[in-house]
Formats: sequence, C-alpha cells, structure tokens
Amino acid sequence: MADKKILVVDDVASMRKINKSILMVANYTDITQATDGDEALKILQSETFDMIICDWEMPNMSGLELLIEIQKDE
Repeated sequence: MADKKILVVDDVASMRKINKSILMVANYTDITQATDGDEALKILQSETFDMIICDWEMPNMSGLELLIEIQKDE
C-alpha cells in the first residue's frame, strides 16, 4: 500500500497527537499537522494531501470555514 499524505488540523495538541497515533497504528506515516485553519491553508498552498482530518471548532478559522476555502481552489 502506498503511503497517503494526511493533514491533521486541530487547535488542541493532545487531539492532534491522538489522531496521529491512530493513523500510525493504521500504517500511515506521512502525517503533517496544523494548529488551525489559517496554518492549514498556508500548508495547502505548497503541498497536496490525500486526506484532511479537521476539527470543527477552532479559533481564527473553523473547520467549516477551512472547507469552504479549500473548495474555492480547484
């Protein structure tokens, strides 16, 4: 199985760690983390991902706002 690139976005460090641990148990190792939607958008400007796991309620930019911004960019 080819490794998939995954972006985990959550403002709570412990939740990012839990999500990363679960993904690693499932043999996913190419995992990038962002602390909020703003940081995630900056990362997405230079990298592509196969999957994004995102918290819904975050400061600066919610998960829904992030999704809307991502959908604007083809």
